[in-house]
Amino acid sequence: MARNSMTQRTGLPLVLLLVVLALSACATTLPPGQPYQGSDWVGYLDVRSPNSEGSRMVQVSPQSIAFGRKGTQPDESIAAWVMRGPLPPTQTREDMVSRLKTEMEGLDRDRFTLLKSEHALTDERRYPCVRSIAVRED
Repeated sequence: MARNSMTQRTGLPLVLLLVVLALSACATTLPPGQPYQGSDWVGYLDVRSPNSEGSRMVQVSPQSIAFGRKGTQPDESIAAWVMRGPLPPTQTREDMVSRLKTEMEGLDRDRFTLLKSEHALTDERRYPCVRSIAVRED
């Protein structure tokens, strides 16, 4: 009896994990440039899906939204990640870029190898914004 109850207990997380994975796999492909209208982000940032075919929303939280799609190579994935949050005060716009560069290049350092990164201030928004592009190897 104890073995059956143990199997049921340990089997439950596996079933929940499989359900989560199945739901993730069923995420619909978004048309290029589709606005995201989630309640946490409306009025804060104008977030749209990437301007390329095949993107799916893979994460949404109050701090970030991530989109992903398969690359052209079998082992390649493309991700677009929008983050928001408080930034400690900086003296200049260049200091802001430098601070964000340091933060971004340190993300998942144990898992990914940073191959290339670019960080630049952009004026495409009505507020200070840094566009970061990184190529990482898993």
